[in-house]
Amino acid sequence: MTPQCSLVVPLYNEAGNVLPLLSSAVDVLARLAKPFEIVLVNDGSTDTTSDDIAAASARWPEVRALHHPRNLGQATALLDGLRAARGGLILTMDGDGQNDPLNFPKLLAPVEAGELDLACGWRVDRHDSRLRRMISRLGNAARRRMLGDHLHDGGCQLRVFRREVIDVLFPID
Repeated sequence: MTPQCSLVVPLYNEAGNVLPLLSSAVDVLARLAKPFEIVLVNDGSTDTTSDDIAAASARWPEVRALHHPRNLGQATALLDGLRAARGGLILTMDGDGQNDPLNFPKLLAPVEAGELDLACGWRVDRHDSRLRRMISRLGNAARRRMLGDHLHDGGCQLRVFRREVIDVLFPID
């Protein structure tokens, strides 16, 4: 059965985070009452993330895994996951536990209602260094000024969007 929703999660050295994160995500996705899949992209992790992904795949049949032989970066891992996703609605989140899957229904509602093609969350309780938070604020301010998009946190990967958004952003040659 083709899933209606695809959750894409890029992972790099997230051992210990994978199973708790997916447990929460599976609970939320199951309550949506739509067929779903979860695409995990192991971006060349050097810890036991691949073992956690194998355990997740054994526990939840909805989980599919992609493995990069070496670290290619979050953007590449995310893009590979998006290209592998089969659902008409795409959900994304980071694997570090800073995105709460409980927020997906709030983001999904305006997309399903046709009000938005893309809904983005933002990180309120960040667990990053002061320097990283300052750089993020500076980057977000520059982006808002240049694009006038009013997006609060462009670095937050908690997002829901229609499949068509992928085709617009990344057209296939």
